[in-house]
Amino acid sequence: MAADGYADTSDPTKLDLAGGTMTGPLVLEDGSPAASEEYVANNGGGGGTPSTTVVSETTYGQAASAGNATAYSRGNHTHGTPVLPNAAQVGADAAGTAAAAVVAHAGASDPHGDRAYADAAVTTHNADSTSVHGIADTSTLETQAGATSKANAAQAAAIAASAQRASNLSDLASASTSRTNLGLGDSATRAVGTAAGTVAAGDHTHEGGGGSTVVIRRKRITSGNVAGSNTSGNFVVCNNGTEDLAVVIPAAVDDVIQVSARFMAIVGGGIALDLAALGAANAIVEYGSTNGAAPDFDGEPGWYTDNTYLRSPGSAIFKVTAPMLVSGDAKIALVRRGTGGAGQVYADTNYSFRIHAINFGAVDFDD
Repeated sequence: MAADGYADTSDPTKLDLAGGTMTGPLVLEDGSPAASEEYVANNGGGGGTPSTTVVSETTYGQAASAGNATAYSRGNHTHGTPVLPNAAQVGADAAGTAAAAVVAHAGASDPHGDRAYADAAVTTHNADSTSVHGIADTSTLETQAGATSKANAAQAAAIAASAQRASNLSDLASASTSRTNLGLGDSATRAVGTAAGTVAAGDHTHEGGGGSTVVIRRKRITSGNVAGSNTSGNFVVCNNGTEDLAVVIPAAVDDVIQVSARFMAIVGGGIALDLAALGAANAIVEYGSTNGAAPDFDGEPGWYTDNTYLRSPGSAIFKVTAPMLVSGDAKIALVRRGTGGAGQVYADTNYSFRIHAINFGAVDFDD
């Protein structure tokens, strides 16, 4: 070869760009053989015959093979697939066999063969209450039905022994004991009213007694004189055989009442006079001379019978206490003490007896 571009032309694998003859094999730079232009022209690719058959692959266990056919396969060829196997082919039971077996199993009396053992164990457990439950005397055990019956009976007895809502406390063993336990006094059983034995309404009045209005009561008595008599050293209410020489006025506890009397009297026979607040059965509760349960030595000093002494008759003032009240009223009377028949208090048409009372209500009062 001519030296066209190569320094060394002795290499038979190198060929000038023009002219020259190539001898030996043609190889590429990476050492792999290359076909000559002439070989490609005479033996090159292209053409070929497509195959009209394929190898069937529809069964399992076929051996692998590289093949030796010269015809080529088309791009959309297939080899087929195995037919879907049935239950018998895969070792399964026929359709419905399992469902029938389940039904038969569920309906069997002892499908696992251990029910009889369990039943026997339960029977043994029930019979051996002493060891299992610690009950020494199993004869005391109650059946479920018996226990339920006894529980129902006990509940019914408890209900019957209790106060029932529908009875509105009428089924209590003792209403009075119940009131005591509740801390209720006598007023709980008394009706509202103005008579003795009743309780006052919340908006009651005493015609001024206990209120802001002053109440005045006066009385003029002409029904008869009160003659002297031996009272055995005790003060008694002056009574002329028809009525007491007294005045009655509405009042309430803590009311302040002022009482005065005007009359003519014949002294003698050891007579002593006083005003007194009366209570139940006309019993003397408080004397005006002392505002206590006992009078002065000779009653009201202003009515002392010895003319030797200067006298100044006045009025008596009472602060009402509960024993002085009878049906909401206070009664103040002239009382006397005597040792004989001498002496007399006048209360007739010629010389009348006059007594009046003023109830100032619950005013500020200092003894």
